[in-house]
Amino acid sequence: MNIQIKKFDPTSIDPCRICVFVGRRGTGKSQLVTDILYHQRKIPMGVVMSGTEESNEHYKSYVPDSFIYGQYEPDVIKNIISHQQKMLKKLKPEQKEDFSDPQNSVFILLDDCMFDNKWTRDKDMRCVFMNGRHYRIFFMLTLQYCMDLPPALRGQCDYIFILRENILENKMKLYKHFFGIFPTFDAFNEVLIQCTENYECLVLNVRSTSNKIEDVVFWYKAKVGRKFRIGSRELWEHHQRNYNPNHDTPVENVTNKKKENVVVVKTDTEGKKRRKKKV
Repeated sequence: MNIQIKKFDPTSIDPCRICVFVGRRGTGKSQLVTDILYHQRKIPMGVVMSGTEESNEHYKSYVPDSFIYGQYEPDVIKNIISHQQKMLKKLKPEQKEDFSDPQNSVFILLDDCMFDNKWTRDKDMRCVFMNGRHYRIFFMLTLQYCMDLPPALRGQCDYIFILRENILENKMKLYKHFFGIFPTFDAFNEVLIQCTENYECLVLNVRSTSNKIEDVVFWYKAKVGRKFRIGSRELWEHHQRNYNPNHDTPVENVTNKKKENVVVVKTDTEGKKRRKKKV
């Protein structure tokens, strides 16, 4: 069996989609999220809710610190939805049909917040999953275990990024619940192994209407060390005027079969062969 896996183009993600990143600690999850943020850096405003930011301060280089929270904050999500609802009423009809303009979007990053999964039952967060596209909300969620996300929310995701996974049971669940497009588990497993080496990841485009693996499944590797800031100039100026670095709370502000021989061919975005390996 020959399977061609092309390189994913992150610029193809509209700024109103739901992206889920699955990977254990040390697999490069934060760097991958940062890379995707880079490609959405024209979004003028947004928030980060991270359970590890207080200890590693990873996102403050890219997002104003006053818009970074150490846990899930339901009132902030409610305010964002309200803000976007008001914004949409001001748009012209043709603007309402354009989902690609980042200037009308807002981003939400929920990172390492599964220690308390109450947010999965929050009405406003469920609204983000179900209606976020219409509100122009670009939502990113990181998980260490794919099944932490309830089925009703899992089905609303647009892109799934899978990093290295060594536990067979977890691989089987990924295959069963996300990657059923592969004819067998063995085929999926070989693709997963080869496409998550060296901090690469496997990308599933859930939005694709194609039944072909090469149109749905991709590989990608984040570029480390990007220098950028996400958010408008006004957002950063608001932060500089109001933020008290000695305050603990952010200022108030306005996601048993026979094994087959599988040949995986990884190509770049132009279709040029990158690697061919027979297993």
